[in-house]
Amino acid sequence: MPAITSIGHVGLHCDDVEKQKDFYTQVLGFKVTDIARNGNGYFMSAQPRAEHHQLLLLGGGRGSGPLLQQLSFHTGSLAEVREFYQRLKAAGARINRTVTHGNAVSVYFYDPEDNLLEIYWDTGLLVHQPFGEPVNLDGSDDEVMAEVHAHVAAKGRAWDPEAV
Repeated sequence: MPAITSIGHVGLHCDDVEKQKDFYTQVLGFKVTDIARNGNGYFMSAQPRAEHHQLLLLGGGRGSGPLLQQLSFHTGSLAEVREFYQRLKAAGARINRTVTHGNAVSVYFYDPEDNLLEIYWDTGLLVHQPFGEPVNLDGSDDEVMAEVHAHVAAKGRAWDPEAV
């Protein structure tokens, strides 16, 4: 049976993303590792060498909507991501997407109350975020990784944690 090894990262919708960034960097010591798509947020990590991002602050406000943008769970292998994907489909879970972020392979899906969840595995590739290209998790590990490498070669930009 596949296993979740840890919570990978949390995404938060923010009414004032700059104020939140200042708090997380200046008070808690997080480092900005990348800028979110359209410049409306920040990928952050307290340990950029170990994890590209542990927190995503996403601007645009939360209004009366949910505070939680997503909850992400790390797993130990690509095979486990693929196994979870099959289990989710068999359980009738609503799949949002299967994707590579270059640095990870993920399945995004919804829980019964429509919270967005992600299960992912780190590929070991260092790629600037945001980056997202679809992958077919019905393929073998080798087939999925061939897709990942092709997407990164075509559209990815190398990321250096030492530059943070």
